[in-house]
Amino acid sequence: MERNNKIYKKIKLPIIPVSLGCNCLVEDYQNLHKTLNKDLVNFFQILSSKSELLGVRGEKTLELLLKLGIKNAVAVGCPSFYEDLTPNKKIVKKEFNNNFKLLLNNHNIIIDYKGCNCYVLQDEKQIVELLYFKNTKIRQNFNKQEQYLIYNALVNKNVLFFPSVEKWKQKILEEKYDLYIGSRVHGAIMSLNAQVPAIVFQNDVRAFEMCNLLKIPFFNITSFYKKKLNVEKLYNSVSYTEFNRNFNNNYLNFKNFLLKCGVEFNLSLKTDNVFIDEIFFENKLPEEILDDILININNIWNKNKMNILKEKILNFFDNNKKLSPILKKKKHKIFII
Repeated sequence: MERNNKIYKKIKLPIIPVSLGCNCLVEDYQNLHKTLNKDLVNFFQILSSKSELLGVRGEKTLELLLKLGIKNAVAVGCPSFYEDLTPNKKIVKKEFNNNFKLLLNNHNIIIDYKGCNCYVLQDEKQIVELLYFKNTKIRQNFNKQEQYLIYNALVNKNVLFFPSVEKWKQKILEEKYDLYIGSRVHGAIMSLNAQVPAIVFQNDVRAFEMCNLLKIPFFNITSFYKKKLNVEKLYNSVSYTEFNRNFNNNYLNFKNFLLKCGVEFNLSLKTDNVFIDEIFFENKLPEEILDDILININNIWNKNKMNILKEKILNFFDNNKKLSPILKKKKHKIFII
């Protein structure tokens, strides 16, 4: 990292860190600043010196940076929370009934519910490799919960994996889910952006600080490990009053952060960028140019497939003359998300 820091020091463009976040178990946070190596601390100091403001995920990261002597940070959450540019988003809880459709994540969360539910794969890399890339050379010692997931995916067809954010949100809207329960904050945000109530179970600082800032109902997962959750009682125990009351303030806070950093807050403007989606799932490139360049590297773990993706992307750019004005642009700000 020392070598990288030397490179970062030479950057003369404005740097806009949008959603920096620290992470550790909640109980380990108090001493986290003492465990950071000097090169990492130096990296934060370099970012601070080249940024008008550092956008961080929550109050814990803000507090950590203050301990390191960095004072130009502001807690903004995550940009994905504001993706629909709606300043007055409201979550309305309807009365619980036995026909509730659940969207779940984290196979260690066990629910007591006999109604309709679907499971979203987000970080089960081995299962994704097996089910979607037909990779049979992966490890075979799946635990009982993982075996149950694989069975449900193959037999009941109620396990989902999304290659793009747009398809994920579209599915939530089409199927009209009533509640998300899981351990991934961005899984919760996807549902909340579709105005579906969400509840997060986690025990790390990253999830805690974002849920605390954005007022997403949050429980420490260690208190519920291997215990059956009564969905009706859980749902009735949470409120979205604070979420609704604070959303507009969070939205304006993020907008002001961007404006102070010199970024126009109008993400809905149409551009000639490219949306690249499902390249290896359909083995073909999209026929039309859409809004954004979106390559979800986080969902790709096979190096051979990654090389194929890179080659197809390069060919796609070469074959689309409409992209040439974008490629010629030189004066860009640098975003770190």
